[in-house]
Amino acid sequence: MHKLFSGHTNLNYRMNIIFVSALLVSLFMLGFIFAPVLQSQQIEIETSSVEEIFAGDEEGRLTIRYFNLQFTEEEKEDLRQRHDTPIKSGDAILLTLPNGEHFLIDAGMPHLGEQLDGYLNDVGVDELEYTAASHPHWDHIGGFLTLFQTREIGEHFKVNTHNDTSTYEDYKTMLESEDISSRYLEAGDELNLGDVEFEILYPPEGTDKESIPPADEISTRKLNNLSLVMKVSYGDIEYLFTGDIYRGAERDMIDMYGEEKLEADIVHAPHHGEDTSSTIEFIEAVNPDLTVISRDELASISVVNRYESFNSEVFATGVNGHIKVEITEDEINTYIEEEQDIAF
Repeated sequence: MHKLFSGHTNLNYRMNIIFVSALLVSLFMLGFIFAPVLQSQQIEIETSSVEEIFAGDEEGRLTIRYFNLQFTEEEKEDLRQRHDTPIKSGDAILLTLPNGEHFLIDAGMPHLGEQLDGYLNDVGVDELEYTAASHPHWDHIGGFLTLFQTREIGEHFKVNTHNDTSTYEDYKTMLESEDISSRYLEAGDELNLGDVEFEILYPPEGTDKESIPPADEISTRKLNNLSLVMKVSYGDIEYLFTGDIYRGAERDMIDMYGEEKLEADIVHAPHHGEDTSSTIEFIEAVNPDLTVISRDELASISVVNRYESFNSEVFATGVNGHIKVEITEDEINTYIEEEQDIAF
């Protein structure tokens, strides 16, 4: 009787050991499978008034504002007929650094410079300590023709490319006449501004006017594919600004850096969310929790659906209005003017 009881005890002990071991293995595998989900950022989203989106910023936060620049239908149609090309308002993204300094990336079309200037007044911006032109197309540099005259500008960053347009010639002339300090950026450069790190990922090192086609021959695709790409880091949060890169530059960066370097919590959808860009491979590499499309009207619903298939929240200025993203060292809060679902 004593031996039988002892046998059952040993059997139960062995079964308990097997059960606990299996449970631990299962928990480990679940943790491995769902690690990307557990590591994703919790993004708080609120619908806010324009006044709230433009309201002053708290120190110790990085604030990113996407301005919803808009033409009237008459203005857009007039430009379309005169230039025989699709017209979009362009990018204008204001970063307010944790120390209160301002960094404007791109400035939209020249025709919208006064509109952008007014928005900067509404935010309470007196001086732009830093500005950057992602590439020399008129929907990115045009508004600077106004701001270089109305604002005190600190340092201006740009890429070492060129263009054969009157807007670009006026932009170059005004940089010189207003005595604005400027600097070229390329892959490998780093900036540390107001406790925020800017790592330049593109264009490739060595890009300059001598290594690309002449200004009167360079294609739109080539110029877009040499856009400024920056990985912006504050605390644990990372924002990838991509300019107007196409699929070719996306593939190039995947080959150059791999997923670990490109991964970011927030991404600026390349080329205004058009179907020239945002390949599945690129979205998979970046794996963003939040995607922002900067354009006055939605360009491609398939691009929106691609980002959403990776569980990214997607907002577009042409649909959701002005957008503000507030970043602490470990938290993202997003404020949109209009709450509309843009996926089909």
